[in-house]
Amino acid sequence: MKGLLLGALWLPLLVSTNPFEPDVVFDLKFDSLTIPTPELPNFRIKTSSSEEYECFLPKSTDADDGDDQAESGDDGLSGTTPAHPIQLLQPLSGTCLFRLEPYWTYEVCIGKHVRQFHEEKYTVGGKKKTKVTEFYLGRSTVAAQGEDEIVGPADVKHMTMDEEELAYFGRLYPKGDKCDLTGEPRQTEVRYVCDETTRHSVVAFAETSTCRYQITVATLLLCDNPNYVEEEPEVAGITCKALNGAPGKPTALTELEAERELFAKEEEERARAARAAQETQAEQLINRPPEKVKPNTAKRPERPASKKPVDKNLMKKIVRGATCFHGGGNGWWKFEFCPGQHVRQYHVHADGRREYIMLGTWDVAAHQVRFADEQANKPKRARSFTHHYHNGAHCDAVNQPRRVDVRYVCSSNMDEGQVTLTLEERATCEYVMTMRSTVVCEMLPLLDEYHVPVLP
Repeated sequence: MKGLLLGALWLPLLVSTNPFEPDVVFDLKFDSLTIPTPELPNFRIKTSSSEEYECFLPKSTDADDGDDQAESGDDGLSGTTPAHPIQLLQPLSGTCLFRLEPYWTYEVCIGKHVRQFHEEKYTVGGKKKTKVTEFYLGRSTVAAQGEDEIVGPADVKHMTMDEEELAYFGRLYPKGDKCDLTGEPRQTEVRYVCDETTRHSVVAFAETSTCRYQITVATLLLCDNPNYVEEEPEVAGITCKALNGAPGKPTALTELEAERELFAKEEEERARAARAAQETQAEQLINRPPEKVKPNTAKRPERPASKKPVDKNLMKKIVRGATCFHGGGNGWWKFEFCPGQHVRQYHVHADGRREYIMLGTWDVAAHQVRFADEQANKPKRARSFTHHYHNGAHCDAVNQPRRVDVRYVCSSNMDEGQVTLTLEERATCEYVMTMRSTVVCEMLPLLDEYHVPVLP
């Protein structure tokens, strides 16, 4: 028999690499009352506190499976067919679920439509009014839903979310509003996944391609079909008994389990509070008048635009329109800012092809006109200035070209040459880009009466 000295911190042993049964997980358990059969394969282990244990491996799982089937008489078929997901999800029909994002709110009305909208409050003649900008991302149709074709079990598909593979049931909502980029109707796939810890909730939204969307709804209703319940791995126990006066379970393991139990309770309390808040927020959206909805004004985190070595001529390149910056992180749309030229969004397809949307172009004369209208009478800010970019791609929602206000902010506390950029949609097809850098501080003394830098 071999001895094994464990480290200072004992962790429960879960061995998932069994050469004979790759899908079986082995669980190391300590049981002083059960005396395993001496004929079983065994080994000894020792903790860093010199606590010794003898452990016995389980019998072959193949034999166990045969015994279980012989006892139950089950050949793998229950004799009944699980309820079809369409039947299980029927209680949700007509229910509207919401997901709040910084600018847009997404509304999923089951069996009806998927909509995104933004509400702006304003006052006219002392009366409060609400302007709603909305796009239908898809509408339900019988042909798309297939309610008239419930024949046999559903086709179970799988997706990866948060690094976990989940079974889902998908419903297509086509015939949304026309997409001004593709000329085709928008469409959305709503994916339902089983979640026994929540009632019904929109847990994810993504634009998978131009004007093609994917929404994930977690619901406990789907859990009544075992095909959509996450399978627990088969666990075979390795039983260990104490030797030479050692405690029934290693002391360090006992302490660790107590810490884990406390942590699990705290996590469950936080999750319960988050679910309650989300459900309350959704109910408020349904029951309150539109003007009661308070938009979320959270901003995207700033991202470094470049990590290249310091460019001593960066300020001059910006003023001359001889450089470009890129940002946008890992989202579907990224952006390109070329000072003195344009601001545009783009997506790089798998084949390398780029799809562009022009948000605004630089025209010094147009900037001067708008500057005179909006900024001339405002007090000059000592550490920032704004440029107006016009004549972007046409926006069908407002029947106007897109436009961008580019804010240059002097940030003397940043590293030399570092540039950070953010891009926000403050109103439909109107954007604000903020550029922060030490090079902006160098540009301030060069500004003319229209806040346009001029090199000497």
